[in-house]
Amino acid sequence: MKDIEIVLENLSSKGIKVDQTQKLFLEAFLRMDSKYKPPSLFNKKNNKGNCYLWGQVGRGKTLLLDAVRDVYFAESGRFH
Repeated sequence: MKDIEIVLENLSSKGIKVDQTQKLFLEAFLRMDSKYKPPSLFNKKNNKGNCYLWGQVGRGKTLLLDAVRDVYFAESGRFH
């Protein structure tokens, strides 16, 4: 599994430094991702294919989700 360092490195290369709260989100999201199992015909209750992040305006929600998507889900879509 890719870890948080890759996401942080990509952000850092763009001159972006995340704060502690943003880093906590990334850690929690990547923990959740490690428990994710792709949808199965036999086990539909584990299908967790969407993520919604709520918070104050200007906190970097879109930036963080885009950074995670770029590393983990480069070919996926995004709705904002």
